[in-house]
Amino acid sequence: MAFIKLLAYLVLLSLWYHEAATDAKNQRTVSRRPLSVTRPWTSLRPRADLLATRLNGSAARAGEALVSAAGEAPPARRNLPRLPRRKRRERNAKPSRKRNGRKWKYDKEERRRRRLLQQRRKLRLTLGLPADAGKKEQKKQQERRGGGGGGGGGGKKFANSFKKQRKARGKKMTKPNIIFFLVDDLGYNDVPWHNPDIRAPEMLRLARKGIVLENHYVLPLCTPSRAALLTGHYPFRYGRQGSHSPLSPTGLNTSLTLLPQRLRSFGYRTHLVGKWHLGYCNKAYTPTARGFDSFYGFYLGSQDYYTQYRQLGPKKGSPFWSDKNEVLFDHDFGHSPPDSEDELKDLEGDSSDSDDDRRRSWLNDLNGNDGGYDFRFNDTPLRNVSGIYSNNLYAARAKDIIKEHAAKGSKNNPLFLMLSLQAVHGPVDVPLDYRRQHRNVKNLARRTFHGMLSALDDVVGHVVTELKKSGLYHNSIIVFTTDNGGNIRSGGNNFPLRGNKGGVFEGGTRGVAFIHSPLLPKTGFKYEGLMHIVDWQSTLLHAAGANKYSFRKRRGGGHVKPSKDSDSDSDSDSDTWDEDDEPQGEEGDGLDLWDAITTNSESPRTSFVYNVRKGPLRGAIRRRHWKLIVGGGGRYDGWVPPSDVSAGGRFGSPPTRCCSSWHTNLPANNVVLYNVRDDPLETTDISHLYPDVAATLKSRLRSYAAQSVHPHNPRDDPNGHPRLHGGFYSPGWCDAIV
Repeated sequence: MAFIKLLAYLVLLSLWYHEAATDAKNQRTVSRRPLSVTRPWTSLRPRADLLATRLNGSAARAGEALVSAAGEAPPARRNLPRLPRRKRRERNAKPSRKRNGRKWKYDKEERRRRRLLQQRRKLRLTLGLPADAGKKEQKKQQERRGGGGGGGGGGKKFANSFKKQRKARGKKMTKPNIIFFLVDDLGYNDVPWHNPDIRAPEMLRLARKGIVLENHYVLPLCTPSRAALLTGHYPFRYGRQGSHSPLSPTGLNTSLTLLPQRLRSFGYRTHLVGKWHLGYCNKAYTPTARGFDSFYGFYLGSQDYYTQYRQLGPKKGSPFWSDKNEVLFDHDFGHSPPDSEDELKDLEGDSSDSDDDRRRSWLNDLNGNDGGYDFRFNDTPLRNVSGIYSNNLYAARAKDIIKEHAAKGSKNNPLFLMLSLQAVHGPVDVPLDYRRQHRNVKNLARRTFHGMLSALDDVVGHVVTELKKSGLYHNSIIVFTTDNGGNIRSGGNNFPLRGNKGGVFEGGTRGVAFIHSPLLPKTGFKYEGLMHIVDWQSTLLHAAGANKYSFRKRRGGGHVKPSKDSDSDSDSDSDTWDEDDEPQGEEGDGLDLWDAITTNSESPRTSFVYNVRKGPLRGAIRRRHWKLIVGGGGRYDGWVPPSDVSAGGRFGSPPTRCCSSWHTNLPANNVVLYNVRDDPLETTDISHLYPDVAATLKSRLRSYAAQSVHPHNPRDDPNGHPRLHGGFYSPGWCDAIV
């Protein structure tokens, strides 16, 4: 009972204390800060004022009795406006941004002005001009020139002076830098402007902003194409219409003057990076003796991308022997059997299988699989580059060459850089990061090949970026081409064209190519005129301003513009044909197409030879839109889609048959005529409809065969084995051919 009384006493005491406190608060004056109209949600005062108002009301009611007892009237209750409740923001709602219209417009104009200034600054740096000065310095320069102050006219005068500086600078630089990309085994369907599934943004950008050569033709194999490019002559004129084995004592004739030798006589600094494949057994055959100031790469036709090791082929007849078009090794090692992929390769006249066995009898199954290293800088072999993907080596070397050339100055000594890349030749190999970028490609060989194309595109991007950083891009000509068609047995593809590497159908000889340069007067189009790889020497010498070199616009005399009806059916009349495709001998077979390409006009070339051999006559010839093939166009002569390509079989050798699309039933001794203008896929033989045309082209082909030189392809020499030269393929074991 006592506990209950104590608890009631405490409750009454607390109530009395609370009433006394509220009465004291009621006597105070309440001061409130005005609400912020612009941003009311940032102020916490309204909630505090509302709380004070409620407390005042309760205090007035509680102390009404006390105040009335004192004889004073209670204070009147103030009617305060009720605060609006703040709306809740929706989830993930974007806050509204209310800005002044004039200020927003000013910001857009300011950003646009800054963007234009940045573009102008980049352009001036690209052209090698001094950077833009400040506003005060620009006004002083304008006053010195008599241009006055600011205003709209100042910008026009500045633009005009900029154009004059650019024109004046272009007149001084008469010799442009030449960057030549020669890609190995790149097919018609392996470039992004023909196949949208290919991811090569740098190549696509250069092609779109340049001139795509849609009817550019090459030789069926590596060695003939490189010989035609550097000499300006058809390879069958000096015995290089076929390939040779790594230990064959042969090379490109030393009496021929090559493109780098001509350019060096005009003041160019010449460099070769990558593949040579034109002989090495004598030092006179090597690149540094043929016009190149430096060489960084390998002598043979192929090697491993990481180890730079080249394996020799086993003896013919062993279970490990394969033909020349290898994926793991090279398409041209050893001597091919009579049914090799290159149906047009000139074998030695009366050589037989027994003779072929005799010339390689020193190789057996035990030592036939050994080999050596093939990588060097100039004449010095390199061994410390193993383990690095070759594309990375070539890109780094090209960047160093560009930096050194820019540091030395390029006013009187322009640059000729030939990047003869190993990609995308077999073996099919690429770093895993590039392969993972193309997981959508189901064909494993094709997926790896797509990765090789991406790695190749990175090399092109690195070189172009370095040209821009060094200030050489604005005065450079970039040429990009392949040496032959794609190889379906190493991931390449030429679809929808017919044929494969090593054959004379369009798939093996119609090579992708483009020209890119800021010096071109017109870009962004496809040039449809005929061009052959043998034309590059004359064309580039013209672009380089080599006025002393006599350019032959058209065979048989001066430049003759083709008639308007040149592509009409009147070409079927053989009596109306001129003599523009007769053999020219020492004058050369190349034509100057620079003016025709840059102005998008008629091509002076109307005919060329794909390849030719005699005894019996085999080969192909083109005259305008007529194409004649004699003796078969190659072993793999089908229309192969990308899904049917391969990348190697048992023991690393490629299969000879994969899919029905690889082969057709064309007889080996057949004579076929195609109209490639109306039938670019070569599906219909029309030789029976135009017998006169077929007979005339065959006689022309026979005349070329009569003028051809027997291919120099001697038997393998064991003195060139790498184990006799420190483990490297090195020169010094044969006599040079003059």
